[in-house]
Amino acid sequence: MKRFSILTLLVLFAAFFATAQNYSRLLMLKKSRMNGEDVRAVQVALNNLGFTEVGEADGWFGPKTEKGVKAFQKLAGFSVNGVVNKDVYDLLVKQKSGNVMQAYINELNQINYYPKLDLSRKTYDYNGHSSEGGEICVYKSDSESLYAEMNLCGEMGKYVATLYKVSGTNFVLVCESTTYKSPLNPDPKTDSVEYKIYYYNSGLYFNIVNGQAVDNTDNIHDLVQELKSRM
Repeated sequence: MKRFSILTLLVLFAAFFATAQNYSRLLMLKKSRMNGEDVRAVQVALNNLGFTEVGEADGWFGPKTEKGVKAFQKLAGFSVNGVVNKDVYDLLVKQKSGNVMQAYINELNQINYYPKLDLSRKTYDYNGHSSEGGEICVYKSDSESLYAEMNLCGEMGKYVATLYKVSGTNFVLVCESTTYKSPLNPDPKTDSVEYKIYYYNSGLYFNIVNGQAVDNTDNIHDLVQELKSRM
């Protein structure tokens, strides 16, 4: 019987796990649950970035994993469908990205950590800016403002803009526009939702689109200043 040294076994195991974590297939929620080391790698990466709704990294792609994938897709500028394709996998698991995008991905843990804190909230009336009213809420830990959220409601939809403080002087702006199919009748099954993500890093604005940080061309200065002024 052929014998292997401990070093040889370690090399074989390392090669096996390295191969298992390379992208090889679409991952998604199915009636017959998908499982494997690639699913586990996705779960571990999501947990490491603060998407703890995934729960234990058990290698089975269930509803919790789909929820975590959707949350990541939203913040990484991908289509929010819960499906892990090669682009999503490489950014999430293999961390294949440019310097700015890598810095942004590292900020996600902090953004996900904020809602888990026991924060105080101060609400400012923002009526007059939309037909059905609006408000700005600022969330603080002790005396430090961590993020501010603007909510505007209209007959045909709503708009939510959230500005997060992250490392240093950097910040992340998440904008969510929801359009109703019929007036004053929100329905998650038929509503149209669009996300726009912006990252301010070292004095420059970037759009986060399809897992990439691209130069921003949108005029968001006034919105950012309005939110920062309340923090």
